[in-house]
Amino acid sequence: MKWISSIVAVCGLCSAALCQQLEADRPDQTEASSTIPKGSFQIESGLGFQNVKIYAGPNPHDLTTENHFTLPTTLFRIALCNRFEWRVVNTLRFSGVRSAGHLERNIGIDDIETGFKWQLTGENVKWMQMAFLSHVVVPTGSDGNKAFGTVNKLLVSHDLSDKISIGYNIGHQYFGSGKGDLIYTLAMGFAISDKLGCYLENFGQFTDLNSFQTNFDAGFTYYVKDNFMLDYSFGAGVHERMNYQSIGVTYRFPY
Repeated sequence: MKWISSIVAVCGLCSAALCQQLEADRPDQTEASSTIPKGSFQIESGLGFQNVKIYAGPNPHDLTTENHFTLPTTLFRIALCNRFEWRVVNTLRFSGVRSAGHLERNIGIDDIETGFKWQLTGENVKWMQMAFLSHVVVPTGSDGNKAFGTVNKLLVSHDLSDKISIGYNIGHQYFGSGKGDLIYTLAMGFAISDKLGCYLENFGQFTDLNSFQTNFDAGFTYYVKDNFMLDYSFGAGVHERMNYQSIGVTYRFPY
């Protein structure tokens, strides 16, 4: 955690007085339909743990257990102009897979994703906000994958009241083989106070246009300052025995 403290300390030297309240693309799976303000740079980073159990048969030896630690996942966002931002995301991952009594451990870096988010609607449109997100997955990871991929999403949100909002994403992701996956998210956010918020979410995908999986998660956000936010989230699978937990931090500063 020392690297997070260092980032926060450096950012604290910059002016924190940004007129727009912080909005992040974490901790939920739903990407926000807004971009960061022109002249700002935002870091969103988190540590996570995911456990997956896969049963191939009734015998106990047919069970495969996967434990994945993200140490961390970090998203960098920089506003190039009004309603348009450039993004880079990468993950350092530690995994342990136990199958038939054998444990295999590995540590590595995921493929880098880079791309943009373009906010399609202006602030004068009150009833709905829309944005388009597009990432290219560059084969730079430790697994030796040499295929490029793409992630494309339409991002939509509605403010139902001063304290309740709803957001959803629809998109397609392709990682170099098969037909790719149709993906969706649906989240509802609640403002508990000026500093504390929470959300409930359903998300899933139609893998290779053949197999459907859905999951649920929930979490909390806490504004330490207008440009500094902490978060915690947890989730579980419906079609598979999966659960995860994550903690994170978001910080925005001008450049």
